[in-house]
Amino acid sequence: HLKSGPTVFAVEDRHHVLNRIDEAIDPLLARDRDVILLGDFNTMGAGDWQSRDAELKNLRRKVAKEKPGFVDLTLHPQCSHYFRGRGGWLDHVLVPQEMQEVTVTTVQVTGYCAVAGCERIRGNYPLAYRQLSDHCPVVLEIENTDQD
Repeated sequence: HLKSGPTVFAVEDRHHVLNRIDEAIDPLLARDRDVILLGDFNTMGAGDWQSRDAELKNLRRKVAKEKPGFVDLTLHPQCSHYFRGRGGWLDHVLVPQEMQEVTVTTVQVTGYCAVAGCERIRGNYPLAYRQLSDHCPVVLEIENTDQD
């Protein structure tokens, strides 16, 4: 879970963490090249669409240059959380480009994000939002056999 918040400080903190991903995963990669990074990367920018898009591009560019290079899989539908009634994409599933066990390029978002189809929620929020989380489940299917 990377630092939340649409401030320049928070964006810089998230960039700093991204620059340290290799330190965190190197011990894992020494045992197996099939490492999946997933979670709330809080790619919200500094409060405007341009900085949000720039932060997403930075994330994808940075992880593509890691060893192994990672791919940010597309979410369907393309939101994984809601804030103030609007769907957003903060959660990411990053898989190694050469990982053969992952045969899809899209991961399925379920729960109220799927039900709402990422459209604006007006009125009462779903019970899952109120009692569980503002994030929805993200499901990635992989082969159950090690291909390498």
